[in-house]
Parts: sequence; C-alpha cells; structure tokens
Amino acid sequence: MRLLSIVVAGCVAIAAAGCGGGDKKPATTATTTTLAPGGLQGANDPAAQAAAQRYVDAYTAKDAAAICSALAQSVRTQLAGSKGCAATIRKTLIHTYPKLTAKRSYVNGDTAIVTFQGSPRQVTVQREQGDWRVVNGGT
Repeated sequence: MRLLSIVVAGCVAIAAAGCGGGDKKPATTATTTTLAPGGLQGANDPAAQAAAQRYVDAYTAKDAAAICSALAQSVRTQLAGSKGCAATIRKTLIHTYPKLTAKRSYVNGDTAIVTFQGSPRQVTVQREQGDWRVVNGGT
C-alpha cells in the first residue's frame, strides 16, 4: 500500500512539476561524476535517463500499460492486487500531466536518481536484470 502511495504521489508531482524542455535524445556516453545542487553526485548514464523518460512520457500519454512496464517488478507486484498493475494505475490517471525532459542521472551502483529540466522532480531507477526500472516515481 505504501508503494501505491509513492506512485500516486508521483502522479501528483508530475502534475505539479510544470513543463520540461524539448525532445532532445539522451547522450550515448556516460559523463564524469559531478556534484549538483542538493548534493546529488555520480556518473551520468543515458540508459537510466531513458528509463525515467519512458516512465514520465507514459504518464503524459496516460498509458497505464507503459507505466507498468517501466516499473521494477517489485513495484508492479505490489500494485497488481487482484486487478493487475495497469488497472490500478489507470485509476490514478485523472490529471493532465506535463511533458518533462530528463536532464541527467546520478548513478550510485545499481541505483540512479534522474532529474528533469525545469522541474524539481526526481525519479529513482534501479538496475533489474540489466535494465533500468523505476522504483520511485518521484519527489
């Protein structure tokens, strides 16, 4: 139930975050470690950015199946309940969600925090069987 609250809070955060930037594609190489405002640090991984971007794009499109496919298995399992992940998520898609653009990821081991242009939103992703998946939809 706590995870559902996190996902719902993520929905609200998207709605409150405001619009992002353009449709720039992520770079193809990792950059060096930097320290960002708020103390975030770590290498930039375009694949982590892309995973978070797919997640927020799915919210903008109100595509519950795509949202679920962007989530880590543990999150999908907790959201599934008796009706499945997509049915649970579909109930939360009541707002218009702004277009956000992933700006940078800060990787620490198998976890990364992704930030967005013009928004305080941060999405946490983790590596799961080699792919980045969302474990926290944002704060």
